[in-house]
Amino acid sequence: MTQNHPQYFYKDAKHTQSDSYLLPVFNDILGNGSGLKVLDLGCGNGGFCNFLCEKGYDVTGVDISESGIEMARKTYPHLKFVRSDICDLEDFREIEKGAFDVIVAMEVIEHLQYPRKLMKVVKKYLKQGGVFLVSTPYHGYIKNLVISLAGKWDKHFSVDWDVGHLRFFSVESLKRLVSSEGFSVVRFKFAGRLPLLWKSMICISNK
Repeated sequence: MTQNHPQYFYKDAKHTQSDSYLLPVFNDILGNGSGLKVLDLGCGNGGFCNFLCEKGYDVTGVDISESGIEMARKTYPHLKFVRSDICDLEDFREIEKGAFDVIVAMEVIEHLQYPRKLMKVVKKYLKQGGVFLVSTPYHGYIKNLVISLAGKWDKHFSVDWDVGHLRFFSVESLKRLVSSEGFSVVRFKFAGRLPLLWKSMICISNK
C-alpha cells in the first residue's frame, strides 16, 4: 500500500455530501446493470457500491481506508470489498485483470499524487471496449474567477485538510490525461450548482 498520506476515517455508511448531486448523474449515465461487472476504485464506505448493486451490477469495491472498508463490509456483506491502494492492485489476485465492463473512480483522482498510475490500473482491469467513468471537482476560468472575486480562494483551496485535493482539473486537462493513456473520451457530464459553476464533472471514456 504505497500512498503515504493520511487516510479518510469513516464513522458510518451514510452517503457523502457529493453523492446528493453525483448519484442522479451516474444513474442517468449507467442505467440498469443486468449483471455487468463494475470495479469501484476509491469506494470509501461502500455506499456507491450498494447503489450500483441495487441497479443490477456485480460490484467490487477497493479503498485504502481501513475504517471505510470495515464499514463497507459490515454494512453491505453481500458485496465484495478489497483494502488496497487503488494505484497498486498487483498483489490482489482475487481481482481478475481485464474482467470489468465498467470502472468508476468517483471524486478520487484529485487526491492522488500520481493520477497517471490510476489510469494504468484502469487499463489493466477494464475489458477492451469497457467504460471508464471518472468524476472530479470541476475547475474552469469562469468558476475560478468567481471564487477569486468572492474572496474564497483560500477557503476553496484549503491547505488545512490532510486528505485534501492535490490536483485541480479542468475539462481540457482531464481529457488530456485520459486520452494520453489510450482511452477514447466520449463526452463529459456535469453535476451540482449552475452551468460553468458546476461542482463536479464526469468524464466518460472507452478503452
